Amino acid sequence: MSLTQAQSENVRRYVELREQRATLSADLKTLDKELEQLKARIMADMAGSWSASYEDGNGSYAVTMKPSRRVSILKDDLLRLKTADPMVPEEARDRYRFADHLIRFVAVGYDLPRTNAIKMDLDGSWVNGKHGPQFQVDGWRELVPPTIEGVLGYLSSGLLKGIGPKTAGEIVQRFGTDSLRVIENEPQRLLEIRGITEEKLEEIKTDYAESKAIRDLMTVLAPFKLTPKTAMKIYEHFGPDGAALLRKSFYQLCQIPGFGFKKVDAIVVKSGGDMQDPMRVRGALFYALEKSRTEGGHLYLEAEKLLGEALTLLNEKIPQLDQRLQRPQLERELRAMVETNVVVSKRGSIYLPHVFVQESETARKVAELVLERPEPVDLRPVMERIKGRLGITLSPMQYRAVEMAFCHSLSIITGGPGTGKSTILKAVIEAYRELYPDNAIALGAPTGKASRRMAETIGMDSAATRHSLLGLHGEDAGWQ
Repeated sequence: MSLTQAQSENVRRYVELREQRATLSADLKTLDKELEQLKARIMADMAGSWSASYEDGNGSYAVTMKPSRRVSILKDDLLRLKTADPMVPEEARDRYRFADHLIRFVAVGYDLPRTNAIKMDLDGSWVNGKHGPQFQVDGWRELVPPTIEGVLGYLSSGLLKGIGPKTAGEIVQRFGTDSLRVIENEPQRLLEIRGITEEKLEEIKTDYAESKAIRDLMTVLAPFKLTPKTAMKIYEHFGPDGAALLRKSFYQLCQIPGFGFKKVDAIVVKSGGDMQDPMRVRGALFYALEKSRTEGGHLYLEAEKLLGEALTLLNEKIPQLDQRLQRPQLERELRAMVETNVVVSKRGSIYLPHVFVQESETARKVAELVLERPEPVDLRPVMERIKGRLGITLSPMQYRAVEMAFCHSLSIITGGPGTGKSTILKAVIEAYRELYPDNAIALGAPTGKASRRMAETIGMDSAATRHSLLGLHGEDAGWQ
């Protein structure tokens, strides 16, 4: 096909515009990426409220930022830091040059201080983040020069709640370079400072102790590469002494639901830990109980079965027969755990303490419901009306089941498929609606599919899973 001059010009222009569009798209992607990087740097570098003006030949611009105060301590902090250390990889360095000739880089970690008033010593490793290489901080500590200026700068940095620049000045004026020792070891002496009340002192003490305890814990847990959320879960379990306890034995972690013995064991073994450590035995026993609960739904294990499973677990990584743990070692440790209430033994069955409490509370509640007798009602006229309205005829056994449901606060209806369970339930609900029209009815089932099927069969608008009805949203989220 031959083209006219006008057609050729149109085709040429079409190809030209398409190439321009492709170039523009690539440029836009580059611009978008750089904008995101700059945004991250600005957010990291200027964490507090600030205003700035910028002027060039085209006019002046005002920029204001008022970020909301960070209230969660379960989130990684992203900070832009500066250093003179030449060991920062080239690809991790900010490509811009600054008047102070210091290297800028991005660090991410738990509870990093958002202040330029102090120097820090960081432990961690370089990782690839969303906006390029960044330093993943496993632990950090303040480097406070033992001078009046150094201590004043640290106390004025905002790291300690209740201590602002004015109060910091008064503390340093009173205690000098001894101020940090006073705060840590003799905090009551802060009451000598005008403006520090008992209430304010408690706030300072609590914040200082908790911040230090969690940072110590994060440092101890660095080999596990945990998220701050998991670290906080560990802190809540062990309290302020968590770091000290874990330094004695990492196997303490096996007490925490969801923290597997195998993961802990792998790290301890890699670091040359003692395979005969009694705490390792306890960790395996905890793990066997927790695994049985989460994977098998068992609230307890018989002692014989528990010892067998734990022994297998402990010897998996010990190929030498003469170095393997023996059953008497586990029996001694289990006996000690029972005697110190670390686990509960009931007629040869071993429970985790919180699981034993849950079972006992459930049994108590069931007993209360069984003993509790509802107010008697006459079902005969109600059942006659339901029979006509629903068009169903109950067998004598089904009718008796409906009567018993109204005679007891807890009823269990069992039977195979097609034995009339749904019909009984439907009759119970209809009778309850007629007797107590102002009361609410809730339907619950193990799964979402089962709950929808129940609602369709019974003729109600909706049903829910039992977890949803109870407000249970996972072990981390808790009850609501």
